[in-house]
Formats: sequence, structure tokens, C-alpha cells
Amino acid sequence: MLSIRKMVFVGFTLVMALSGCGKEESATDTFFGNDLRGPETQVKSRSNILLNSFKITFEGRTETADSTTFTWTLRGPGSEPALRNFVIQLPDCAPEPLSFIPNNAIVVSSNSDPAFYGVQWTLMTETDHQYARQYSITFPGIVPLGEVHASLTEGNETEVAVVPGPCQGFDISGRVFVDADNDGQLNPEQESGIANVLVELIDSEGSILTMATDQFGVYSFRKLDGTFTISLPLDEDSDYFNSRLAESFVATTSLSREVTVPPDSPHNNFGFNTLHRNIVIDLYNGDLPTDGQTLGYWQEEFRSALFDDHERRAYNGKTLLEMLAEVQSLFLKSNYSFTPGQELQEAYALLSNDSIEPYYKLLAELFATELNHVVGRGLVDQDELQLVLIAWGEGLLAQNPPSDPLVDKGKSNGESGVVLSNPDEVVQANRLFVKVNTGGGGGIDE
Repeated sequence: MLSIRKMVFVGFTLVMALSGCGKEESATDTFFGNDLRGPETQVKSRSNILLNSFKITFEGRTETADSTTFTWTLRGPGSEPALRNFVIQLPDCAPEPLSFIPNNAIVVSSNSDPAFYGVQWTLMTETDHQYARQYSITFPGIVPLGEVHASLTEGNETEVAVVPGPCQGFDISGRVFVDADNDGQLNPEQESGIANVLVELIDSEGSILTMATDQFGVYSFRKLDGTFTISLPLDEDSDYFNSRLAESFVATTSLSREVTVPPDSPHNNFGFNTLHRNIVIDLYNGDLPTDGQTLGYWQEEFRSALFDDHERRAYNGKTLLEMLAEVQSLFLKSNYSFTPGQELQEAYALLSNDSIEPYYKLLAELFATELNHVVGRGLVDQDELQLVLIAWGEGLLAQNPPSDPLVDKGKSNGESGVVLSNPDEVVQANRLFVKVNTGGGGGIDE
């Protein structure tokens, strides 16, 4: 029996169906006529499922600022019997839809086996099913990818299959992360995620779903049941960060693993450390051109703002404060935190610290790199790589923080006695960020 909430929505969708029951639009016109363009992120996960003599292709999940759209394409054999209706499940985990395309749809309780509640499209022209038809459902807010049931009636025969759709299923998730301590384990307090890495989920029949990691390096699939392989294809094209991982990083974990759901399967993490020596060579050779400003440049900018020096060049105090806020929001908060009202003074002290200790040299040089990053300088056309290198540098610093970072920032000549568990890595990181900030061998002329 339908809940009151869903009964009200059935009434709403019946009105929609009556108002839109004219000739069905073509798939292309219907889908792209919807207002889906503009600021958005897409999770493309193509999957083909055979249902009766028809093939259902999941075209993907599209996010906008305030909604999520799921889209399927239906292709038939171009022969009798004709397709009569197509139903996609509306699972309990999903909010009530904002719209359907085509809009001549109704909400029904399916009498298939298994029975489910869903959106049904009934075709107006029964024999016109040899052409691809596209269907979509748009929900308010962010709705994750999962699995739902779909039914298709061809002639008098109805069949049900599981297809990709909104939110339903058991969690298969994890993070792709910068393994700064090279131990194969994610330490979320000291290690950050890697964005835009394509992750594959492969089922027992070889069908593949793909998803790119978000800004925190997180990926998440939802499956009703089964055994799956999670894999990171490092030969992926340049639209994703995978190819750069293959060139400039080394995996510290296996690149694939097998999981079974139910129950939920979280924490399937994939770690990478930098091939920093290779990156330094690329900087020297000019293969990684950079227009980064030097540590000395940023020292002068903050000094000028502090002492109201009229010879200061680019940034006033207000702008520098805004930049510091952006630096603090990049990855870990432990390395660059400043006392309210004292931000410029503490930033200048950090940049001007003349300590010979590798920890403090890296702390200052990485700070300059982060300032470069927030103003759009550094590695040319390599923002993603620069962010991952910054995350690596922050991870190295976070492994051995001083007991009182704000006090120790001003110390020099070995006074703080920071003991590093990986001094060579810290030295190499400092060398790398110096090259990012000074142009290496491939700097861009001003």
C-alpha cells in the first residue's frame, strides 16, 4: 500500500502525465532540451543490460548545484512485438523527483516480480521502438549512484533487471590518497586525498562502472549484492589524473582488490607516493615549466604589508589575509594555522625563518608554493599535479610537527630540535618546491 507521501506524489505526476501526453520527442531533443548545462560535474558510468530483446544503457549521473539527474537509453531490435512500457524504480533512499524526461510519465506500483514503486513511461507509438530513446529522472539535492530495478513490457511479456540508478545498495567506497609516510595505510590526520582519479568497479560478468574521485579523493559505489573488483587504470586518458599517477607517482598499495556486498565495504583505499626525484629532473629539464614566485618574493610582499612600505608590489594586507585563508583551506590545517589578528606577522615570521633544519626550510618553501598556487602561479597548466605535490609536502610536515608550531616558527639554527623520521624525504621535498618557486630549468620569463 502506498504511503500518504507517495500517494500525494502520484496525484502530482498524474497531472504531469495528462499535461504532457502528446507525441514523444526525439531522444536528443528531449534530453538536451532540459536545463542541464552550466556549472556541473558528471559521473559517467556506462553499463549495458539486456532486458527481453531490448538493451538498457545507463548514460550517467549528472550533478548541478541543486539537483541530480540519472539518464538511461533504451534500444530495441526494430521488430515485433512492440515495447509497451518502461519502469524505473524510485527507491526509499531517494527524494521525490523534480521532473521526468519525457514528461509523459506516471508513478506506479509495479506488479512485476519483484514488485517495486517507480516511474513508468508508456510509449505513444508502439512500433517506433527500433530507435534509441532516452529517459531521465531529476531529483533535488545530491543523490549518489546506486542500483535500482527496471521493468520492461514487450508485447505481453514483462521482465525485470537491476540497472544503475539512484542511491540504493550497499556501500563500496574508499579514498585515493597521498601516502606521505609510504606505509600503505591511510592516516586521515596526516594524509590527503587525490582528486579526479578514475576508479573502476568490475562485476563478475566484466561489466564496468567508473567514477572519478572527488576533491577529497573519495569514491563511492552502491551495489545490491555480488562480488566485484575495484581497479585503478593508470593508462587512463588525460581527462583524469590517472596518467600522471603512472608518470610521477608510485603505488604503495595494490591497484586492485576484490570485495563482496552485502555488508557494506568501506575503506578500500589506494595510496601513492611521489617519484620526487623524477619530478625535480623534469623541472630542471623544462619538461615541467613553472612561473612560481620565489620565497624571497613572498617575504617582501608580507614585509611591505606589515610596515606599510609604499614600494610593495602586488598585494595589500587585505588581499594577503584572503590568500592566507585559502592556504589554510587547501589540505591539512595543522601546518599553517595563524592567530586571528596576528596572521600577517606570523606568516612573515614563517617565511623569514632562517633555520637550517630541513623541517623549517620545507615549512617556508612549501608555504611559498601554496601562496603561488592560490594566485594561479607555479607549475604551468598542471594545477592538479601541483595540488597533489602540496598535499605530499603537507603530509611530510604533519608526520613530525613541533610541540608548539607558533612558538617554534621563529626559532633558527637548530634550536627546536625537530626529529624527523624521514629526513631524506623532507630534504628532497624542499628541493622540489624550491624549483617550483624559482622556475627550475623551465621557468617562464616575466
